[in-house]
Amino acid sequence: MTDVPAGHLYLGGLIDHASGERTGEPVHLEASDLTTHGVIVGMTGSGKTGLSVIMLEEALLQGIPTVIIDPKGDMGNLLLTFPELDAESFEPWVNAADAERDGISVAEHASRTAEMWKNGLDGWGIGPDRLARLREAAEFTIYTPGSGAGVPLDIIGDLNAPTGVTEEALADEVEGFVSSLLGLVEIDADPLSSREHILLSNLIHRAWSAGQNLDLATLLGDDQHLGARHECGGPGLVDAAMRSDGEIAVEAARRASGGAVGVAGTVDISAGRAAAACSHQERR
Repeated sequence: MTDVPAGHLYLGGLIDHASGERTGEPVHLEASDLTTHGVIVGMTGSGKTGLSVIMLEEALLQGIPTVIIDPKGDMGNLLLTFPELDAESFEPWVNAADAERDGISVAEHASRTAEMWKNGLDGWGIGPDRLARLREAAEFTIYTPGSGAGVPLDIIGDLNAPTGVTEEALADEVEGFVSSLLGLVEIDADPLSSREHILLSNLIHRAWSAGQNLDLATLLGDDQHLGARHECGGPGLVDAAMRSDGEIAVEAARRASGGAVGVAGTVDISAGRAAAACSHQERR
């Protein structure tokens, strides 16, 4: 049984560089050292993901709340913790193709996998009691933005007008929302120079300043709710976000809507006034 001091993370053991054998001396990391940023580097197959999982498990055992952003899809295995280390727990999760390749049943493959994990963990002094403590230490939830595979998550949020905020705080909220929205459609937008960012920021800021709630459909298509006017005859989005450099690009809005709304516009300021020419077409 491995004895881990309070407030420490158990990372493994030291290896003798000459022999390549374990020295029997454990490696502990003080949890209080993890206060800023860290990075794990190494070549392919060197154990970066394994070390990451170990550190996360140890942090959870110390009662440290953990948010894991996992674009690769490896960290969901944190939920596959079986204190009993029995074949029945492993069987739904082993690869049936591996069993077929080895000429054994899935049940036998699960039994061998469970035995391998039991022996491996035992070699590091990790027994069922420590695994059970990990299961009890935290509630695990997998959020899957844009998918129902886990718990669905709306990462855009709503477009309801903030209340009780200063003008500076309002501007910060608008900038953060627009930057996130454009990031979803892979547009790296500078808030000060990006035409897409400035367009959407002005549309949202204008509506929120008037206390108007929005949603994506309203923002991109239902321009009557914005009360803006353009010279195509009637309410529209374009003149609410005109820029003095003479052109507006709204590709971000089109892409964010999935192509449901097409908007194109130009701004002519040569006569000392802004005259917007636009086309607006809803996909039917």
